Order: sequence, then C-alpha cells, then structure tokens
Amino acid sequence: MTTSQASEPSFFSALFDVSFSNFVTNRIIKVLYILALIGVTIGALVFLVTGLTQGGGAALLALIVAPLYFLLGLIYIRVLLEVIIVLFRIGENTAVMAEAMQRGGGFSTPNPASPPPPPPHGPTTRTDPQPPA
Repeated sequence: MTTSQASEPSFFSALFDVSFSNFVTNRIIKVLYILALIGVTIGALVFLVTGLTQGGGAALLALIVAPLYFLLGLIYIRVLLEVIIVLFRIGENTAVMAEAMQRGGGFSTPNPASPPPPPPHGPTTRTDPQPPA
C-alpha cells in the first residue's frame, strides 16, 4: 500500500467532505460501470423481446438493432466513465505537482538572462553538399 492510499479517508468521510478535498468518484466508478452495463443489457433485451413479439419485419429489425444498441451503448458508457476518471486523475496529479512546487522541488524554469547550454558534442559543422549555383 502506498502512502497516498494509507492516508485516504474512508468512503463515508469522503462522501460528507463539504470542502470537496477528497473525491469519491474514483471509488464508485466500478459500481457505476456495472450498473450501466446492467441497464444497457436490460434495454437491449427489452428491445429484442418487444421486436420478436411483434413478428415479421420488427423481429428482423430487433435482431439487428438490439446487439448494436448493446455494443454502442456499452462503448458510450465506457468512454464517458473513462473521461471522468481522466479528469479526476488530472486534478490529482495537478495537486501533487503544486505541492511539489510549494516544497521547493519540482519544476524549474530556465533563467532568461543565462546563456543557452552548449551542444552535447561541441560545435557542429555542415557537411551536406552545397546546392549548385
């Protein structure tokens, strides 16, 4: 267990954190994905059963559209939840970088008054042929 995991508050203390300094989304995202998977599955099954009870062209349409609905719905939900997780990870990483900069470590910006560093292997000369004049 890392130190960041050891110092995390419990789910309920993070849930009732009115300062929003602790996120609960990262903890419940798997549950949300499972609930969405169940919802998309039920929706596809209802569409399929409804089409099959109608018979004829509706049954054929349901056999084609229900799996497409399931697949596209699942892809949509997955991408949406991944975007949410990425946004929260960006926020967490930004907080880590801000803490590192406050401690004096982290990122350094070059001094504009200082000369640029020398090339790694000394000065280079052009050895490519000159174009004919």
